[in-house]
Amino acid sequence: MARSRPALVYPRTAHAHLDETRALARLLADRPAGSVMVDVGAHVGGALAPFARLGWQVHAFEPDPDNRAKLVERFGSAERVVIDPRAVGAEPAADVAFYASPESTGVSGLHAFLDSHAPRGRVDVTTVARIADERGLSAIEFLKIDVEGHDLDVLRGVAWDRLRPACIECEFEDNKTRPRGHTAGDIIAFLAERGYAVYVSTWHPIIRYGIRHDWHRLTPAADGPPPGDAWGNLLAFRDDPGGPAVADAFAAVLTTAPDAATD
Repeated sequence: MARSRPALVYPRTAHAHLDETRALARLLADRPAGSVMVDVGAHVGGALAPFARLGWQVHAFEPDPDNRAKLVERFGSAERVVIDPRAVGAEPAADVAFYASPESTGVSGLHAFLDSHAPRGRVDVTTVARIADERGLSAIEFLKIDVEGHDLDVLRGVAWDRLRPACIECEFEDNKTRPRGHTAGDIIAFLAERGYAVYVSTWHPIIRYGIRHDWHRLTPAADGPPPGDAWGNLLAFRDDPGGPAVADAFAAVLTTAPDAATD
């Protein structure tokens, strides 16, 4: 069977950049106000912002106290945004070590994968299933996950027999997850086994954390898993909007800076 061509491909020299969640917001913009987003690893709220503007009900989980303080500053008074200090994983747990690094505010998590990681406190861990029970959620339109190598754990904590989010975004990076026993291919298989159409948004290998990264390409997961040194996000749809629609949403938020210097 012939492989389908990638919808969008950019070399590193183009210094392409985009926000996958903004692209998904375009695809999900026709959902009614009050639709539910669960944002696991909410950071300072960049991902949830377009959904809050659309009038969605957002449940934001951010264990890092510094990031959470900025999140509260931005959205603490928002009527439909609920901010929670817990981490989210496969099983509930209490008093779990949490790590942060001065290299980037975006690499805090439940395990230390950088030499610069240091303990940042202890956190409790819940699951998506428990979140739904606690808050009476019968449906989740968008589950966004960015938890530095623990994304598959979050997916394992979903009650799949009664909760099948319409759209899921989760991060992959084999350099983080291979020591934990899985790769991007395993996450793709997990989602595909549950009936999701999966697209792979791949970024060029990281030069270092804390700087602007270069986006590479968008492909259907059916074309195969991404290279082992790559990283990016998996976009999974319960009802496939089709490759052209996903590509159009990406193109609408993509920028390039071909004259930018590579660090």
